[in-house]
Amino acid sequence: MDSLPPLLPPHHPSTYSTDEEDIASEEHQFWQIPSSILIISPSFQKPKLNLASQVKQILGCTLEQADEEIEREWSNRQG
Repeated sequence: MDSLPPLLPPHHPSTYSTDEEDIASEEHQFWQIPSSILIISPSFQKPKLNLASQVKQILGCTLEQADEEIEREWSNRQG
């Protein structure tokens, strides 16, 4: 009398898989993003300033500060 193979666990009804299932599984794994990768939307990323923008920003702040100081001195002389 031939013995039957042991029963499979309920969550694995079959060990047989087709080539299509294997390909689908491989493709699914390929498109999965590793949990170690953090995705940040471009709108939440700080834009990187090029050199010209950095100079413009720094000079703009410096000129604003100088303008405020001149206005204070002018107000003190007038008042």
